[in-house]
This record gives sequence, structure tokens and C-alpha cells, in this order.
Amino acid sequence: MSTNKKAATKKALVKANETALKAFPTAKLREAFDTMATLADTGDNAAAERQAAALDVLMLAESYSIENTTADSGTVIQGWRDNLKVLTMELAVAGNRFAELKEGKGDNAATAKLTGYGNNVASIAKGVIEFDVVVNGNVESYREARTIVETARAEARREADPAAAQLADAKAAADDMWKELRETVFSTGDLLNVEALTESLGLALEDVTAQIEAANAIEDAANAMALEEAEAEAA
Repeated sequence: MSTNKKAATKKALVKANETALKAFPTAKLREAFDTMATLADTGDNAAAERQAAALDVLMLAESYSIENTTADSGTVIQGWRDNLKVLTMELAVAGNRFAELKEGKGDNAATAKLTGYGNNVASIAKGVIEFDVVVNGNVESYREARTIVETARAEARREADPAAAQLADAKAAADDMWKELRETVFSTGDLLNVEALTESLGLALEDVTAQIEAANAIEDAANAMALEEAEAEAA
């Protein structure tokens, strides 16, 4: 192992030890990631085995969280991240296809990151810890666990920013309405219907564009007035 790779591994180990957590399943996680990498090129026949290995990763994350229940969730998540960085470097040095190694320049240590399917699995594993997802004995597949985590993350985003969630919902509703309108008109196969839709959309675009320009003009005028007042006060 090159000097900068050794330095990177040592630095990551020191960082991981700062949380003083226990039972990080390094060997079992390495085995699961190696299994996923080995099965990556074997086609659909190995999909079930690959997902079984991914599910193992999630169960290991759950077990790690349970072993450290005396620590707060933020510390447990940080401990998982720091230890996973160490493992990622080891996987990258070993040539695992889901771990990408980037050599350090000059005195900078090498870095490593998970990619592709491996990164996706690691992200869901972190979600298992974040949202206290019960995997072992509760879910039957990696896909099911992934859906649970993704749903929990979406709900967390909605709670963190309700306005953004409402906007996203409105956009989705508009997309659905547009698709339904488009498909309905196009399915008639009638040229006049299609031309009428195009004309209506053109008029709507002109109207919205005019509204946006008017709103921008009002905002620009307000900003200019505020700037003039600020300059007058400073004079």
C-alpha cells in the first residue's frame, strides 16, 4: 500500500475511533460488499443473491444501531459514516468495483468513495439507522426496506420544508394533468384538436410570460426605490 493510502487509512481510523462506539461489523460488511461486487456482472440470475447481500448490509446497520443504543442517534450515524470510510478505503485498495480510489496529489492522502449499487446500498443502510427501521424479521427483501427508508426520507423532507413539499406536489399534479390532456387530445387523431391544443398552450404561455414580466418590473422598481432611500440616508 502506498504511503498516501496508508495515511488516508490511518486518518480515517483515528476519526472512526473518536466516537468510541462498538461493534462495527467490518468483516461482515466487507464480505457483503465483495459478494455484491462479484455478482454485479453475472446478469439477472444473480439479482436475488445480490439483493440478499444488500439486505445483509441493512441488517448489519440495524444491529450496529442496536448495539449502541446508549449513544444519541447523531453520534451513531457519525460513527457508522466514519467506520464506513475506513472500510471503503480498504475495499478500494482491494479493487472492489463499488469502491473508487483517488490517489492524493503531493502530500495529500488518497481518498475513496463508494459508487453505483454499493453506494446506493450504503445510503439505505444509513437510512435504516437514521429512521430506526426494523429490518431483521420485519422485511423480506432489500427493495422493501429501500421503499421504507425512501418513504421516511420523503416525509422528513416534507416536515423540514412544507412550502417546498407543496410546490413539489403542485408540480406533480400539473405534470399529471398535462399528460392526461396531451394523451386525450393526441388519441383523437384529429388535426383540429391538436392545433386547438397548441393554440391554447401558446395563449397560456403568453399570458404567464406577461405576468412574470410584470411581477419582475414591480420588484425591480421596489428594489430601486429601496436603494435610493438607502443612499439618501447615507448621504
